[in-house]
Amino acid sequence: RRDVADAVRRVDPVIREGDDGTTGTAFRGWSRMALEVGALAITHVAEPRLGEGDVPASVTAEIRLDTRAMGDALRREWDAGLREHENLFLVAVDAALATGAPA
Repeated sequence: RRDVADAVRRVDPVIREGDDGTTGTAFRGWSRMALEVGALAITHVAEPRLGEGDVPASVTAEIRLDTRAMGDALRREWDAGLREHENLFLVAVDAALATGAPA
């Protein structure tokens, strides 16, 4: 939990106002092991197991990350370190909801 909170703090989320009056979240900082998700597609949702209500038995997704802005050494670290079945934390960050309180 502390690693995730530290990464969110380091990417320094701020409110970004668009030309059309809409707001969103932009990141001013950087964290070695945090990347903004470029695309996320749910590819399969398995039926719930018998007796487990409406919770899917499993969910499979494809996540695309853009590593072009990284240096070569860091890109190699990401490529070498991520394998099939690796656990990743997907975190939604909304700067408009930030309170500044510690996690």
